[in-house]
Amino acid sequence: MHYLSQQFVERLCSAEGLTDELVEEIQKVVFAEHAPTTRLGATTFAELLDARLGDTRLRRQYLRERLDRLSEEVLAERTNAQTLPAKRKLQATLTEDLKKLSDVEGDDSSEGERDRADYYTRLRTAIDDRNRKLQALDSTSQVVGHLVTEITRHQKRVFPDITAELRRNFACNGAE
Repeated sequence: MHYLSQQFVERLCSAEGLTDELVEEIQKVVFAEHAPTTRLGATTFAELLDARLGDTRLRRQYLRERLDRLSEEVLAERTNAQTLPAKRKLQATLTEDLKKLSDVEGDDSSEGERDRADYYTRLRTAIDDRNRKLQALDSTSQVVGHLVTEITRHQKRVFPDITAELRRNFACNGAE
């Protein structure tokens, strides 16, 4: 049985709100109530808490990181969705211009006009090919950018956190 001194109780009663001192005392009492055989080799409440919650904390960290990744993906999708109406409007305009050019090609009667129409058709095809290549490169660039971000995040945050957590969880009597 663990008793609190009168001075300690008076300090707690005069303090406003929950104090660190009270929390530490509660932790000492809880730790003392655990039988030494159930303490998992811990010598303090904090060590016992780490031993019991280690796997839970790792899982929580993993889930947080997964939530971060999903949030980034949702943000990217929202950004793409916001630009979609403008792209559709541009596509409609280009389709309309293409139709006008096709109509002009059909109305050509002289040899010079047909040659010019052929030139514009080749030009339009070349422009369309370049636009497709640019879109493919833009898409690839975006994927590479996301990959670089993920690699950097893992190098700077995820791997060091996992390494530190594993060292804490599997340290043998303080030796690493």
